[in-house]
Amino acid sequence: MIGARWCRASTRWLAAVLVPGAFIAGGCGGAAPARTTATTLVLGAQTHFSQGWPAAHLDLARAAGAPALRDAVPWSRVERVRGRYVLDGPALAPLDRFCRRGGGLLLTTVPLHPFYDGGLALRSAEAKAAFVRYVLALQAHFGPCLIAIEVGNEINAPRSRQIYRRGETGGDEQSDPLRDYVELVRATRDALRARGASTRVLGGSSNTIATGFLESLFARGLLDAADGLAVHPYRPQADNLDTELSHLQDVMKRHGRPLPIWASEFGGAYRARESAAPQLVKTATLLAAARVEAAYWYALVEQGWLHDSGLYTTKGMQKPALGAFRLLQRVLLPRGAPERVELADANVRLYRFGRDGWVAWGASGRLDFGAGARLFDAQGKPIARNTAILTDEPVIALAPRVPTLAPGPVVADSLLGYGGADWRYLARLPDGSQRELHWIDGRWTSRRGDPALAPLWVADGAGAPAGRAADGRSVIVRYQAPRAASVAVALCLETRAGGDGVAIALRQGARELASTIVTGPGRITLRAVPLAAGDHLDLIAGPDAGPGSNGFRYRIRIAAEPHVPSMRCPARAAQS
Repeated sequence: MIGARWCRASTRWLAAVLVPGAFIAGGCGGAAPARTTATTLVLGAQTHFSQGWPAAHLDLARAAGAPALRDAVPWSRVERVRGRYVLDGPALAPLDRFCRRGGGLLLTTVPLHPFYDGGLALRSAEAKAAFVRYVLALQAHFGPCLIAIEVGNEINAPRSRQIYRRGETGGDEQSDPLRDYVELVRATRDALRARGASTRVLGGSSNTIATGFLESLFARGLLDAADGLAVHPYRPQADNLDTELSHLQDVMKRHGRPLPIWASEFGGAYRARESAAPQLVKTATLLAAARVEAAYWYALVEQGWLHDSGLYTTKGMQKPALGAFRLLQRVLLPRGAPERVELADANVRLYRFGRDGWVAWGASGRLDFGAGARLFDAQGKPIARNTAILTDEPVIALAPRVPTLAPGPVVADSLLGYGGADWRYLARLPDGSQRELHWIDGRWTSRRGDPALAPLWVADGAGAPAGRAADGRSVIVRYQAPRAASVAVALCLETRAGGDGVAIALRQGARELASTIVTGPGRITLRAVPLAAGDHLDLIAGPDAGPGSNGFRYRIRIAAEPHVPSMRCPARAAQS
C-alpha cells in the first residue's frame, strides 16, 4: 500500500498552504477524524512543464495543495545521442524543486523515438531495451520522488501510434502489437525491480475506461506484467462512474488478479465554468469510494481544448475548480476512503468520509444533518443552514451523525437510476419485436448494445439508433413503475451536431403520449400520466430519414403529481 509514504509527503507539502482556522485536524498521525489512511485517494494535478510551462506555475501547485503531479520528460530529450541518456534542461527544474519539497511524481513515458524502429511503435528487442534504459535514467535522476511511470499515453487512440502501425490490427499471431506492448511493460517493471526501485509501473493508459480494449491487454498478460492500471475517466458527468469501475474490476477478476487502478487523468470540457467544481467533487468521491489509488485532475492550469477545467487560468487567476480541489485535500480525503450510505430513495447519493465527513447529491429531497452541522458547496463556500437541498450539485457536510432524509417528489431519474431495477434498455427491430441490450466493451467507454445491431447503442445519458426510418432499429429506454401513481414526466433531449434528426416518442405501453422529430435541443413535459404498478413508460428514439449522425443525449425525470420535475439537460461529451 502507498498510503503512509504519500501521507508523509503530502503533509509536508500541505503544511505550507493550510490557512489558520482551516477545518482540518490531525493530518497523518494526529487526532481523529481527519486521519489519512492507507486507502485514502491521492489527488494530484496534471502539469505540462515538459511542454514549456513557466517554472512559476509550480507555485500554483503549492498554493493548490497538490501532493502529486503528473508530467513527462520525453524520451527524445533524454536520449539525444543514441545510447546516451542525459537529463537536463529548464523543464526539469520545476520537477526537481517539487521533489525537494516532498512531492511525488507520476511521469508519462511514451514509447516512440526517431532512433528506433523508424520512430514507430516498438517491435525490436533493441528498441525495447533502449526504452527500458530511458526509464531507468528517469528513476536514477528522480529517485524515490518518482512514485510511478505510465507506459504510453492514451494508447487506445489510433492516432497515438504507440501500439499499432498502419494496417495492423493486433490479431495476427505472427505480429501481435498488443503483446509487444505488454512485453515492454513487463521488461520495464522487471528492470526497476532488479535495481531495487519501488517506482510503480502502470500499464493500459486508456482514454476513458476502455474496458474492451483493456481486456485485450489482460488476455495477453498485462495483469501480471504491471503494478497498476492507468485509465483516464473523462466523462461529461460523474454519475455512474462507479458502475464502470465495478465492471472493469469484474473483467480483471475474470482474467486473474485485479490491478490497483490509477485515474492518471480525469476531468472534462464543461459548458459553464461553475460546472467543474461539482464534477470534481463527485468524481473524486466516486473514485475514492472505488478504492482508486491515485487520481490527477486535468489540469493545474487551463488548457484550451478542455474548457473551464483548470484550477487556474494561464495568468494564475483562481478558477472555481480550485475551491473543490482544496476542499477535497483539506477536508474530505484526510478523513479516509468514503463509504456509500444506502437510503430509502434510490435517487439520492450519500457518501461518508470517516466519522463526520459527508458528500450528498440527488434528484430531490432534503437531508437534515442536525444541530451544529457545517455545510459547504462544491467550491467550499459555507451554506448557512444544516439541511442539504438535494440537486445534481453536491453538498458537503461536517456532522457527527447520519442525516435524516425527507424524500422529494422525484420518483425516477434516468441518470441516477441507470442500470437500476426499475430501468431496462432494449432495441426495437423493424418487425416490431424487441431485444434486450447488454454491456458492450469496446475501444472506448462501455455501453449497452448488441453487436448484431451496431451502430445502435445506449448509455446513461446518450445513445444512437441505427439504419433508416423505413427499416431502422430504435433505442428503447424503459421505466417500469414499481407502484401505482399519477406522475408528471420531463424529458430533455439534444441531438448530435450534423445529424438529420432523431424520431422521438414517449409511450405508456401501446399508447403514444407524445412524438416529435428532434434536430437540436428540446424538452417534452407531460402532466397527469396515470401509471399502474408494472406499467411501462418508454422513450423510443429512432432514425428520422437517413443513417447519418443520429446520436442523441437524453434525461428522463418522473415526479409525483402535482410536482413538475425540473432538471439540467445532459452535458456534452468531454474530450481529452
